Amino acid sequence: MKITGIMINYYFICKRKLWCQSKNINLEEENENVQLGKLIDENSYSLETKQVMIEETVNIDFIRKWQVVHEVKKSKAVEEAAIWQVKYYIYFLKQRGIKIEKGIIDYPVIRERKEIILTKEDKNTLKKILIDIEKIKNGKTPWNEYLPNLSLETIKDGHFYNLELIKKNQDVEIILGKEQIININEELLLPKDEKIIKFPLYSQDSNNKKLYFLEIRSDLFPLKENLVVNLEVIYSYGSKEPYKINLKAKDTDSSKFSTKWTENIDNLEIKSLDFTEGNIENSNRIEKINRIINSIKLEDVELKLNLKRKKNKLRTYIIEEIEKGNLETIKNLLETNSKIQDLLEILNEKKVEKDLLDEIAIFLASFGILIYDKIKVNDLKFDYKKRVVLFLYKLNNQIKLKDILKDENKYYHIETIAEIAWLDRTFINNLVEKELEIIIFSLKFLKNSLKFFNQEFENEYKKWNKSGQLWRITNKFVNYLKFILSILTIKDKEKLKEIFKTLDTRAILKILYDIKAIDRKIQMGYPQLKEEFKKATEKFDKEIETEIIVQEKQKKEVGLESMSDLAYTVYCYLTGNDGSEAIKIQKMSKE
Repeated sequence: MKITGIMINYYFICKRKLWCQSKNINLEEENENVQLGKLIDENSYSLETKQVMIEETVNIDFIRKWQVVHEVKKSKAVEEAAIWQVKYYIYFLKQRGIKIEKGIIDYPVIRERKEIILTKEDKNTLKKILIDIEKIKNGKTPWNEYLPNLSLETIKDGHFYNLELIKKNQDVEIILGKEQIININEELLLPKDEKIIKFPLYSQDSNNKKLYFLEIRSDLFPLKENLVVNLEVIYSYGSKEPYKINLKAKDTDSSKFSTKWTENIDNLEIKSLDFTEGNIENSNRIEKINRIINSIKLEDVELKLNLKRKKNKLRTYIIEEIEKGNLETIKNLLETNSKIQDLLEILNEKKVEKDLLDEIAIFLASFGILIYDKIKVNDLKFDYKKRVVLFLYKLNNQIKLKDILKDENKYYHIETIAEIAWLDRTFINNLVEKELEIIIFSLKFLKNSLKFFNQEFENEYKKWNKSGQLWRITNKFVNYLKFILSILTIKDKEKLKEIFKTLDTRAILKILYDIKAIDRKIQMGYPQLKEEFKKATEKFDKEIETEIIVQEKQKKEVGLESMSDLAYTVYCYLTGNDGSEAIKIQKMSKE
């Protein structure tokens, strides 16, 4: 078979291009670099013998005195391929008795040239290359195609599950138009009572913004009972529809099922989240503030724990008192309470370990800007800053969250909103009125963060497990979920719609996909993380004084019993699932 110089060139540049060229699939006709090369060729070396075609096989740019082979190139971008192309010309001509001395690669644009000599070793290498090219031309490709990882989202073991159609790094032989069957060793459950069944298709390897579904239709639908089927993927390289799905069911005619890929997405009906607030006793608030402060025993071995337990009640009472117009009373309490002065002294002189210093600062941050100038320590953890932010936001309409957090990591915007929104019910609604853009920005950042978190989950686990800090993984995930829930509590329903309209349905579904995947990993794949997640959610319940209640009259959707309450709540409200009607978040009494 004829092997051209361009085939040699493609062998080094891209074997796929070589294969396409051998099948007369023209990739280069309109390429501007090729056109430029033709122009150079037409206007250079006008006195030479040009475009010499030999045996309808090799087309040499020009030959000087039949002793030197010249190849004209625009640039050195793929010089190795050009070198071997010229070596092949020399080899080809010598095989036919023409005494070629050498070859020259000419670069007229940059006014350079490179001399090429064919050695004995080069001849042996070319013989091997020619054998490989013959294999490629005959369809026996020396490479395999690595298919993108593809999975269908189904339900299994009480949770959402990704049924892999194409495994990661799965390869197939490339043969144009040949159908290759990829057997799936797992079963797919077709749910009853559905007229049309659709399963979302996801790929972790692709940045494609489109979202596809496997749509299954049958005259047998709706099924009276769930039906288990087997799957096979039929892959055909070069086809308009390279992936086809066949269903096979025991004791059921497989031809009864038809499958196709579709982009049709049902609109989501995002539901807002309300919860009831317990009654708060308003009388003797100052007395209660003093009681909380004076109950702190500085010498107590559990001082850090007591500070954690009591900081939120203290903050609530102080802000409520100031909102009633009793700012001077709080100032006076701050100046005269000896326990506060003792805590300030311990903090400013760093008399205890760093963790305890942080907790003292967070506890004192309940006084917000009133105590800000009295604290001389700068290297305090972010929880302290968050509580100062809350205080400022409550009492000063001119203050902007973005200005306070401008130097912080973008993730801290999410964490701050998540934390403060559940510390104080008015915060999220104030934020909507004052800085709607920061909520929208944070939501978009959340989408990208969840995708990365899901894709790099195993690496993150290894990293934090090695350092004994697995809580970092679960705390981050809990904050993501709390952030979404806090947005859903916005009272202005039109503003809520406006926020989510900045993301299309596909983006919301992808957020949910990553949430479900991460939750499954935590709940079912990593026992240590499941325990840490439990601790993080219990901390949320106890410190923020909230409780997720899935009412007995409607438990979790059948098949999703293994989902965490927090993730299941987000799933129900973002999809408008009927289960959302049975889920309530209650805020317990401060008492």
